[in-house]
Amino acid sequence: KALQMYAEIIDDGETALLLACKVGLIEIVNVLLNEYESNLHERDKNENTCLHLACLKNRDLVALELIKRGASLNEKNKDNKTPLDLASCDLIERINPKKTPSKSN
Repeated sequence: KALQMYAEIIDDGETALLLACKVGLIEIVNVLLNEYESNLHERDKNENTCLHLACLKNRDLVALELIKRGASLNEKNKDNKTPLDLASCDLIERINPKKTPSKSN
């Protein structure tokens, strides 16, 4: 019952899912998406998606889970930034690893 309460809107307009993505609570993110059918594509007052917030706060495990579930890497926020614009180099590498060039002898 307590989790259901948190699935509602938080005082500053941020939902439980947005907050869980921002602080990196992967277990809560999964529960909210699986059991409470929270909206993966919801946005905060700055038009950040869940993925924007995870990338902005370097919550790589959350970001990877959101991407696996279909979160868009191309959505833009109020500042015209995509999640990848906000992501760390490490996360970008994990999302799209560069192929190591083969050496010819």
